[in-house]
Amino acid sequence: MGVLDFYRSAASAYKRLKSLNAFILERYRECEAEVLMSQERRENGKLLGTVDGKLYAVKDNLCTRSITTTSGSRFLKDYIPPFNATVVDRLSHLGAVLIGKTNLDEFGMGSANLTSHFGPCKSHLSPPIYEHNKDDSVEGSTDVWLVPGGSSGGSAVAVATGMCDFALGTDTGGSVRLPASFCGIVGLKPSYGRVSRYGLIPLASSLDTVGILSTSVDTCATVLDVIAGWDEKDSSTFQVPYHSCSHSVQSISSSSKVLNGKRFGIPKEFLTDDLNPDYIKLIDTVASFIKDRGGNVCTVSLPHTKSATPSYNILCAAEVSSNMAKFTGLPFGYCYSNEAKSCDELFAENRMEGLGPVVQHRIIAGTYFLTYRGRTYYDRALRVRRLIVEDFHRIFSDVDVLLTPTTISKAPLNTEIKRLGPVESCVYDQLTVPVSLAGLPAISLPLGVSHDGLPLGIQLVCNRFQEETLLRTAKSLEISCYLL
Repeated sequence: MGVLDFYRSAASAYKRLKSLNAFILERYRECEAEVLMSQERRENGKLLGTVDGKLYAVKDNLCTRSITTTSGSRFLKDYIPPFNATVVDRLSHLGAVLIGKTNLDEFGMGSANLTSHFGPCKSHLSPPIYEHNKDDSVEGSTDVWLVPGGSSGGSAVAVATGMCDFALGTDTGGSVRLPASFCGIVGLKPSYGRVSRYGLIPLASSLDTVGILSTSVDTCATVLDVIAGWDEKDSSTFQVPYHSCSHSVQSISSSSKVLNGKRFGIPKEFLTDDLNPDYIKLIDTVASFIKDRGGNVCTVSLPHTKSATPSYNILCAAEVSSNMAKFTGLPFGYCYSNEAKSCDELFAENRMEGLGPVVQHRIIAGTYFLTYRGRTYYDRALRVRRLIVEDFHRIFSDVDVLLTPTTISKAPLNTEIKRLGPVESCVYDQLTVPVSLAGLPAISLPLGVSHDGLPLGIQLVCNRFQEETLLRTAKSLEISCYLL
């Protein structure tokens, strides 16, 4: 399909599925001229790069010059950045066309895309029996749907429904991989420090990673080639060698050539008691597939996995408290009242009215963990994080790739997430969080379906900065193992 034809198809898909609320802001009309220019460059053989003419969406916590960047919050609903995030600049300079800003949990704090100030994002996979009834006056009426996962749910839905070629999300504890699993697409989280975070409105600075959502491993590799690399504006990026992944991945035609002799490990701690039986069958099937093609599969142990989620919650909350300190409503952002008697009172009123309950909860919790009394818990969480890093380091001396479920089940209903609450619902992140704490690259692949036909994602994990190995392995599974 040509650039112009796909543009028209994507715009049509947006109009047809606008009710899913995948976008906070769309700009299909505004970018038509860019598409036409790209089509002309393609016809003349003068493409700017591998992503020239590709339509992409950006999670609305990545800054875009002269385009509102809200982070899904009332507090920033009118904020217009004067600069682009580095990843946006790198894509735009090579001709990629930005078609909109996607919905997310407020400031990225969530795993279901339910807490956005602009309304929840809904999965395109919700069957007709789950369609909502907007008439709240009717006794017993329901508003039930499948969640797309969070916090990058809008990006996942936009890709899965054909509204764009690919989308950028951010992954702090699983916010790219979880939506990818729930929506049946590919979600790549690079190593921490591989991709610049400059221009990202931070959640937890030691964990935040810009990721990619697409329908194929090839596209993820192509986009990673563009956005990866050291950035002088971001001190957390590493000056380590990066070899182009796209050519290596696109040359794969047979899974046997890649899987033969490769060592896979299945962490026994990731096969939890609450893991859906469909996932257990899928892991067994994928493992058998790998063995049949010459790969070696063994069970390994990551003993500190059970401590990962509570440690993550403490560290994340503490960093949220620190990062959110600038959101006072005085220099920028939402200002509720001009009648406050003091700056402290003004800041408190602005935050109470401008921020949602989940964000407020994390700020309060994080502030406690950074006090004299709470610091003990924070220090313990740091020590556990170090132990988790050491667990992975030890394992990767024996295996090349870890094979795990992406999450514990298929996409849940929004009513189930609401019943669990914002704390207990982190159960869906328990298999992605350890990888984030260690800063490792990981990818979620849609390799199976549940007994009722919903996607199940398989997570592959490699050692730090081994994206080429990760993507080559993912491609080898993708071409032969889809929908086992």
